[in-house]
Amino acid sequence: MTSELFAHETGASYGLSSASTTSHTRPRHFQEWLNSAVAPDLISLNLQSLVGDETYEYLCYSPALDRLNGGRLASKWLRLYDHATKGGWWCAGLDPLNAWKPMEWGCFKPDVPRFDTEKDRPIKYEHPPKTPTKAFFLRVSWSVGLAIASAHNLQDDYLARLHQPLTVPMSPAAVLNLEDRGFWQWVLDRNLPITIVEGAKKAASVLSAGIVAIALPGIFNGYRTKDNQGNATPAQLIPELAPFATGRRITICFDHDAKPVTAANVAKATQRLGQLFEAFHCPVHVVDLPGPEKGVDDFIVARGSVAFTALHRQALSLHHWKLAQRLRKTLTWSPSLRIAQVDLSTLQIAQLPEEGIVAISSAKGTGKTKFIAEQIKDSGHAILASHRVALARHLCHRLGMDYRGDIDKVKGGDFIAGSGYTFRIGTCVDSLLAIDPEK
Repeated sequence: MTSELFAHETGASYGLSSASTTSHTRPRHFQEWLNSAVAPDLISLNLQSLVGDETYEYLCYSPALDRLNGGRLASKWLRLYDHATKGGWWCAGLDPLNAWKPMEWGCFKPDVPRFDTEKDRPIKYEHPPKTPTKAFFLRVSWSVGLAIASAHNLQDDYLARLHQPLTVPMSPAAVLNLEDRGFWQWVLDRNLPITIVEGAKKAASVLSAGIVAIALPGIFNGYRTKDNQGNATPAQLIPELAPFATGRRITICFDHDAKPVTAANVAKATQRLGQLFEAFHCPVHVVDLPGPEKGVDDFIVARGSVAFTALHRQALSLHHWKLAQRLRKTLTWSPSLRIAQVDLSTLQIAQLPEEGIVAISSAKGTGKTKFIAEQIKDSGHAILASHRVALARHLCHRLGMDYRGDIDKVKGGDFIAGSGYTFRIGTCVDSLLAIDPEK
């Protein structure tokens, strides 16, 4: 590559266009993206500063918005977005449903945000109103694309797309700063893995680290649960993501948040989105950012792209991530014994405590009930307590115990099983008081 010369005619035939100009971006906006570890050529390709009435042109294009007879926006929309005229940055990307042409929909970050009185906080990002949300497929330079191709050992395949009959000489370095207009189609055709993040700037940061990234405007915006008329429907991927559900590896990397409610929403969105991709036979993995950095761009800035690449490679499968989430919620004591065993029923433990509480935390189908049955098979006294009658009856059958309720107790407080008394009893929790602990 370093010894070759390339040429650039119009860019239309060869997928080349300039990524070097920054005249459309204010220095403060450019610096904001630089501070998120975004490559300068990606900033030049994707970031645009807006000010004045042009912000209405980018945000308020929906035909569903009220307008006057002359086509002018109704005053309520002009007032609602008046703050945007003070300036901010805009980012859109390319449209996978329109031959990868520039997408009309995008995101605007106002320099002076309006305040959401219901949520009691500023609205950080604005998206076109009365328009379905989409996803961000950012414009990519050849240099960033080549780094991604090299990570997948596809650099020769990638560079072969540059070998065209060119007429005007250009240095390799100059070519690499140009836009690769065929990047996303190449990603589709090669079935490359993709990573899904929240926010265009974070996708730019991950792309700059050499990983294919698509951004959603919000964690719940990767799928729809209603049709165009607002009727509830089964969850389905948004149309922009559907072309990528072709069995490729999908990695989800949303923000780290210490707030329990927000963390629960992130987990819910991750699981739902992952399951929808799994329905198309895509292996889904989850990057669980460890904190304290909130976003993936914050992580890359603080620890470096190499650290993120390592974390990305260690991402748990969706199945194992769900198990980890479950354990994180339920296991509050440090375990005395950790065991890596598929079937607990075959586990041999020399001695269990004869008093106190022994808790077992393990996934469904790993033999917990069989293990308990083995431990109590020779015990003459045992109590099983459940919150459901049907479950208690089922477990008693498996453990060789007798289910009894309050009405089964005879005079004197004992329970009869067959022709004698039983002291191996299963019951519901609210029937425990019917059992004499002395017996």
